[in-house]
Amino acid sequence: MTDSAIPPRLRQFILERVSSYEQLNVLRWVFLRRDECFSVPLLAQELALEQQVAEEAVQHLLDGKLLVRSPDSTDLVRYQPNDHELDRDVGALTELLSQDPLPLIRTMTELSLERLRGSTLRIFADCFSVRKPTKQE
Repeated sequence: MTDSAIPPRLRQFILERVSSYEQLNVLRWVFLRRDECFSVPLLAQELALEQQVAEEAVQHLLDGKLLVRSPDSTDLVRYQPNDHELDRDVGALTELLSQDPLPLIRTMTELSLERLRGSTLRIFADCFSVRKPTKQE
């Protein structure tokens, strides 16, 4: 499998919804257990993540409408994307990760570098933006 084997739709999904390997692993884990509710401490233990990292990943996936809080307990969450297309994309990512993770890892690394370059350019440009002097200056 080559990097071009990552379909543009999945590349866009990664760009918009998965910004770290921890998030990818959490997403894969909950997808494979889609009918179960789980707590963040359990997730952290199962994936050998620090609890804060697991909490951040879960919050990101909640914000991305891929997980929901359990109606029985706000301490529990479960996989439930808000539409069928998201579910299909997560399934395809999970399959790619199981078959040959290297192209997926390369794509994630490439997208991370693009994000970093973009934010660095914005910061650099802000350093040279022309502003009107304030009264204090």
